[in-house]
Amino acid sequence: MKFDLSSTIPVHETANTKNILAAVDQALQGQSTEPWADNAFGLGTPALWRCQGTWDKTTLAPGEIREATAGSDTQIGKIYDPTKGDGFDVLGQAPMTSPNSRNYRDYIKFHATGYTYSCDRSAHQKGKVKDRFKPVIEGFGYPGDTDTDLHSDYVYKVWHDMLRRCLQHEHASYADYGGAGIRVCDRWRSFTVFEKDVNLMLGAYYQRKGEAFRLDKDHFQSKVYSPETCVWIPRAINTIYAKTQAFKAVSPDGKVTTHLSESALARETEGLAQASISRVLTGQTTQTQSNWKFERLSEVMRCQAPKDPLMDLLTGRSTEAVVGSWLPEESPHAGTTFVVSEDGGVLNATITGAVGVHAPSAYGLLLLVIATSRGLAVGTLEMETNSNYTLKDVVIPAFQHINDLDMQTVRIG
Repeated sequence: MKFDLSSTIPVHETANTKNILAAVDQALQGQSTEPWADNAFGLGTPALWRCQGTWDKTTLAPGEIREATAGSDTQIGKIYDPTKGDGFDVLGQAPMTSPNSRNYRDYIKFHATGYTYSCDRSAHQKGKVKDRFKPVIEGFGYPGDTDTDLHSDYVYKVWHDMLRRCLQHEHASYADYGGAGIRVCDRWRSFTVFEKDVNLMLGAYYQRKGEAFRLDKDHFQSKVYSPETCVWIPRAINTIYAKTQAFKAVSPDGKVTTHLSESALARETEGLAQASISRVLTGQTTQTQSNWKFERLSEVMRCQAPKDPLMDLLTGRSTEAVVGSWLPEESPHAGTTFVVSEDGGVLNATITGAVGVHAPSAYGLLLLVIATSRGLAVGTLEMETNSNYTLKDVVIPAFQHINDLDMQTVRIG
C-alpha cells in the first residue's frame, strides 16, 4: 500500500495520536522508559534509532572530518545588554502554586536580557533572584531556562569545564584548548540548549546509563565543540585520541596491522614490550629484537563507532535504517528496514519487514521530519498492510536544527 504524505498522515481507527507522537519522539531521542519492549507503533526499541553497536578499539578506519554548522545562539529575544544593569520589573501577580499556598508569586522581567519568569514574591523582594540568561561563565556561557540542579548535575559539569578550558586563560588546560584555537559554538553558550543536544547525541544512551563516557570532539577531527562535531565516547578512547598518533605494525611473519595505542598492543602481544615499540617509533632502532617493525602514519585513524541510523537519515549520510527489537549492546539481526529515496526534491520511503497497524503513522511522521530536516518535500510511504486508515492533516513547524524539534508541537488532525 502506498500513502501520499504531501499533506496528510494515515491514522488507524484505534490510534491515539498523542501516543504516536510520543513514540516518534522517543525514537528521535533514542530513549524509552521500557527499552526492552517494542512500542505499539512498529518503531522497535527507541534506543536503536540513535545507537547501534559499540565502540571498537581494535577496528580502525581513516578519520572523518565534520564541520560545525549549528549556527548562532538560539535564545531568541534574550540578548544580554550589560548597559541595562541587573535590575528587573515586576509585571504582575502569577498563579499560586496551590490554592492553599501563602507564598504569593509574581512575574518579573530582567532589564538586561528580557528573561521573564515567575518566582516567590519574597524572593525578588530580598534580591534572591538571578537572570539565567546573563553570561556568568567568562562572559560567554549562561544557564538558560532550566530546572536542573546545576551544582550536582554531571552534564552541567561537562559544559562548565568545557567553557573554562576554552575561555579561562588561568585554567590549567587552557594552553591545550583555548590557547590552541579550540572553541565552543555559540549555540552552546546556553546550558539548556547544550543539555538537550548532548542528550540526543551518539553515545548518550551509554552516558545516561552511568558508564565512563566523555564528550569528545577529536573523533571528527574538529577544533569546535558543537552538536555536529561531538560524540560521547568511552574514556579510554578519549584518552587515546588526545595522546597518540596511529602507527603501522609489521609482525615477524609479515602481518600488517594498524593501531592507536602502544600500551594496548604490548598488553595484547606476548613477548612485546611497550618500550620496544616506542624505541622503533622514535627512530632509536629499526626493529625490535623479536623482529617487529613499526611506522608512524600521517593519516588520522579513528576507532569504529556505533551507528546513529536516524541522524544519518536526517543528514543524508545514509538512505537506510534497520531497526529490530534488541538493545544497542546486541547486533540487530532482524527487524524492519526503512529506506528513503530522493526524487526531484521529494523524499519517499519504503518499509519492508513486520510492522504493526500504527506503523504508517509513526514512519510517516519520521519521513516528514527527515524531509523537513533536509529541506525536501515529503512524498509517499510504501509498505505492506491490509488495514484501513483515515487520513488526517499534519503540521510540522519549521525548525533550524533537528535538536530543536519537539514532537509535542506537531499537530495531527
